[in-house]
Amino acid sequence: MGKEAVGKLPDIKPDEVRDSLRDLGLQVSVELLSSPTPDLVETLYRDLLEKALDVDPDALGSPLTTALANTEYAEPLFLQPAKHTILMFHLRKLAQTAQIDGFSTLDIARPQPERTLQNLAALVNYIKFIQHHTDNLIWSLKDRSQGHLLEKKQLLAKIREAEAEMATIRKEIERTQPQYQQLEDDNARLKASLMSKKEMQGQTLQTLEGIKADKQVLQHQKEAIHAQLTNSHEEIARLKSRIVQSPERIKRTITTMGNSAAEDKYTLNELESKIRDLQAKGSALQAIEKDVRLCSEQLQTVQKEVQALDVAYKQLAEVKDNHDDRVIERSELESKQQRTHTQLSNAQERLERAQRHAEEKRVAGQNTLKKLKYEYEKLDVDRKENDKEVESLREQVREIEVQMAESLKQNEKELNDLLVVFWKLRHDADVYMDLLANEILVNELEED
Repeated sequence: MGKEAVGKLPDIKPDEVRDSLRDLGLQVSVELLSSPTPDLVETLYRDLLEKALDVDPDALGSPLTTALANTEYAEPLFLQPAKHTILMFHLRKLAQTAQIDGFSTLDIARPQPERTLQNLAALVNYIKFIQHHTDNLIWSLKDRSQGHLLEKKQLLAKIREAEAEMATIRKEIERTQPQYQQLEDDNARLKASLMSKKEMQGQTLQTLEGIKADKQVLQHQKEAIHAQLTNSHEEIARLKSRIVQSPERIKRTITTMGNSAAEDKYTLNELESKIRDLQAKGSALQAIEKDVRLCSEQLQTVQKEVQALDVAYKQLAEVKDNHDDRVIERSELESKQQRTHTQLSNAQERLERAQRHAEEKRVAGQNTLKKLKYEYEKLDVDRKENDKEVESLREQVREIEVQMAESLKQNEKELNDLLVVFWKLRHDADVYMDLLANEILVNELEED
């Protein structure tokens, strides 16, 4: 007795099961739950199976038909039992997970109200439990999956952009390659011209320094000669004032002075010729300075062009580095593609093995179906006998229900009669108690 009390589950009311099913989106009345039918129970189990495992038994009909079509059991006679077997397989797994003991076909074919309510309550509680504990995980996995898909699309778009950019860079390199070669040749030619002009500038500057030094020396000589002439004139004037002028001496002096004047004139002519030479050299130096300034301007222009060429070299180096990076990325993508092809080939091999395994299972399934066909024929005979027994049991149940209804009516009538007697006795007792209380009160008053 104690063991039976411990193992017995608490009673579950139909309205509680109805509310729980309503929470899952399933509508059913209390009357149907109080008197469940096989069709109702099977429909509820199917809906709960779909809620729990996302398995629709009706959706398995087409694959099952296709699978049986390749065998000798393609007749419609075997389709419905196979569907029922698959349904029971999934329901047993679900019931075992939900801690339902002894779940079998009888729970659908001959449902008992109390056990049906307990089974439905256990399944609903299990479904609510897994929904509560797995919704966050499922949504997080879905979000991660969406994020990975979006990242994959972005990577593919970047790859396409990189390939397009690499193609553009290749075309640009091919287009600018002749110009680049020409710029290199021009750069070499300009460098050679610049070096030669620098050498010419150095030689010209050395010549100019020498001419300037000669000019300064001649200028000093000219100043010294002018000073000497001034001193000579002053000395002559002094001598003239001291010397007694005799005709002969004057003549000699005049002759001497004429000779000195001729020599001075000759010297002056030579100095003037040297001055003219120096002026010509100065003009040549001015022309050379003008040429040097032009060379400097050309050198500055060449330096600007060299700087622009250096900038172009740097840009070209950056383009080459970018191109090298793109080549590296492309090699990485090709390696990824190679790994993907390898994975695909491995997956194809696994698929072939799975197909061979499925073929072996199909052969084994055909053998099993042969055995099941024999067993089904035997079960069909047993089922017909069981149907007869079930029908007789149903007749007995109906008779018992009629007897129970009559018994309930009789019990209700007897209960009503007993209630009438009870209320009458209670009224008489109340009257007796009132009389007794009055009598006691009268006795107390008399004693006083």
